[in-house]
Parts: sequence; C-alpha cells; structure tokens
Amino acid sequence: MQQKALILLATLILLANFATASVTNVPFTKALQAAEKIAAMKTNWQVMVGSGNSMAPLYSSNSVLIVENANYEELQAGMIVVYRDTSGDLVAHSLMTEDTNGWIAKGINNPKSDPEQVTESNLVGLIFGVFTADAAPENTIADNYEVVLGKTF
Repeated sequence: MQQKALILLATLILLANFATASVTNVPFTKALQAAEKIAAMKTNWQVMVGSGNSMAPLYSSNSVLIVENANYEELQAGMIVVYRDTSGDLVAHSLMTEDTNGWIAKGINNPKSDPEQVTESNLVGLIFGVFTADAAPENTIADNYEVVLGKTF
C-alpha cells in the first residue's frame, strides 16, 4: 500500500510539473543535441522541431520533439500523435475519440477538433519526449529537421 501511495505522489508531482509552462536556460542547440543523443538509442525514434501554441505548455516553438514510430492499432485516447494533414504539414495534437473514419484529434488550446482525422495512412508517430529550450531557434540550426505544427483550427 505504501508503494502505491509513493507512486501516486510521484505521478501527481510529475503532472503538476508537466502542467506548468517549461522554463529553462538551455540554448536550443543544447536541447537539439540532447534529443539527438536519446533518439540515437532506437532506430524508430526521430527528432523534429515544434512550432505553434495549440499544444502549449506541452510543446511550442522553442521545443525539440522526439517522435516514435507507432502502430495505428495501438493508439489510445489521450496520446499525442504526429500526423501529416492534406496540406502536407506535420501536426501534433491529442487524440480524443475514434470512429469508423479514424481518430478525432485536437490541440489542447484549440476550441474545436481538427478538420481532418488521424488515420493509418497519415499517422507519423507519437510524441515520446519534449526538450524545451530558452528560445526558438534564431538561425538555420533547425533547418535539417522536420517541423511539427501545433496548428490552430
């Protein structure tokens, strides 16, 4: 019973920290380097750069994301996925519900759900980790990385 209480306490602390905006003094280059080191541990992890505010404080324009390849059949409500919309943009939003056409997704700061659904054919992966830097990249440092949008609909 005591172990369950400790796990619950640790979870609550983690959630409290996760729910507040991340503030760091880490330069974007350092966040990128840390993400690259972790992503190199598994072949199905890749580094991408976040942009937009529909998912803040989870990620925004000063974020480096680790995206893990995912099986569509294993998706669950609440997961944050990356998918490619019909305009070609990579979008990362939270899964809400599934219907016969796919998953309905929504940015946590958006008033309504995304106009497109997440399907097996447009799913890129799951957000596995987020590194928050002190500021968005100011130069071409992120040019070699795909940009994941927190789109507002």
